[in-house]
Amino acid sequence: MNAFLLPREGYVRVEGALSDVMLLCDTVFQGTVLGPPLWNSFFGDIASEVPTTSQEVNLFADDLTGMTSVAQTTSNDILIKELEGMQQRAHRGGERNQIEFDPSKEYFKILHPSLHVGEDFRVLGTFFDCALTMMPGLEKLLSKIRPKIRALLRLRTMYNEPPMLNQYKIHSWSLKEYSGGALIMTAPCQLRRLDKVQRWFLHELGMTDTEAFTHHNFAPPSLRRSIGLLGFLHKRIIEECHPALREALPFCPGLQAMYHDKALDPFSDQVRYQGRLYQRSLYIYILMYNLLPQTLVDSPFVFVFQARLTHLAKEQARRDQESWRNSYQTCAAILRMFHLRLD
Repeated sequence: MNAFLLPREGYVRVEGALSDVMLLCDTVFQGTVLGPPLWNSFFGDIASEVPTTSQEVNLFADDLTGMTSVAQTTSNDILIKELEGMQQRAHRGGERNQIEFDPSKEYFKILHPSLHVGEDFRVLGTFFDCALTMMPGLEKLLSKIRPKIRALLRLRTMYNEPPMLNQYKIHSWSLKEYSGGALIMTAPCQLRRLDKVQRWFLHELGMTDTEAFTHHNFAPPSLRRSIGLLGFLHKRIIEECHPALREALPFCPGLQAMYHDKALDPFSDQVRYQGRLYQRSLYIYILMYNLLPQTLVDSPFVFVFQARLTHLAKEQARRDQESWRNSYQTCAAILRMFHLRLD
C-alpha cells in the first residue's frame, strides 16, 4: 500500500485495495500509513537530546521513559534532581517540536528493595512495585484467575476432563504466562500460589497434577514458566531474537560449561549487592541453561528444545519421582536430572 501527502489541499490519499480520501486537521490518526513515519520524524531526536552520561531513554510509540542508575550510596534527592533534569530536557525538546506532554502521566520512580520511592505502576500490562517484590502483579493475576476457575467449575457436570482442561488453558494460562518473565522476581513461596490455584482446579475435577501432566500435557505453572524462560534463552542461542537481546546476553567463550559449548555470560562476577534479586532474575536461568547437555542445546528450533525438556520431565513424572515438579527450577535440580544420564 502506497501513501502520499497533498499539503495544499490538506488531504491524504491512500492507494491500495481500498482507495479513500480523508481530511486531516492538524493531526495524524493512529493506525494510518503515514502515522509512524511522521511521528518518528519529529519525535525521534529527543532520544539523543534527553540522556547524558549513564542515562538512557526508551521510546515506544508516543511514550518516553528515561532511566539512570547510580551508586547505592547516592541519596534519593540527588537521584530525583537528575531525573528532573531529564524531564526538563524532554520538555524543551517537545517545545521545539510542538509536542505537549500530559502532566498526569509523568512520574518519578526509584527502584530499590529498601530505598524505593513511588507508587505501584504498570508497564505493558504488568504491575510492578518499586521494591520489585512483584506482589501487586501477582495479586492482580490471582484476582483474575480465581473467578474464571469458579465459573469453569460450574460446568464440570456438563463436560468431561479434556474439554475442562482445554477451557482452563484458554482462559487462565494466557493470563499467567503474559507476565511470567516479570513474575520470576516474586518470592518462591508466593509464586507457589499459582501452582496451588491450578491444583485446586484439578482436585475439583478429581485429578492429580501428575495425571494431568502425563496424560493431558497439563503442566504446573512453575514448570511451564521454567521451560518458557529456558526456551527464551534458546532463541538467543540460535539467534532468532532482536539484536538488542544479543547484545544484552552475550556468549562467554572463556566460560566452558560442563555440558555444552554455547555458554552465555551470567554476569555472576559482577554481583556486589542484592544477591536476592540476582537469584530471582533471568541470569539464574542462564546459569541453569549452561548446565544443560549438548544434545539439548543443539536443538535447531525452540519448539523442539522445549518439547524435549517437557518429555524429560514427563519421564520423571511417570517414574513417580516427586522431583519432576522442580525439574528446571534450580541448578541443583538440573544437575541431579542430567548427571545420571551423562555419567
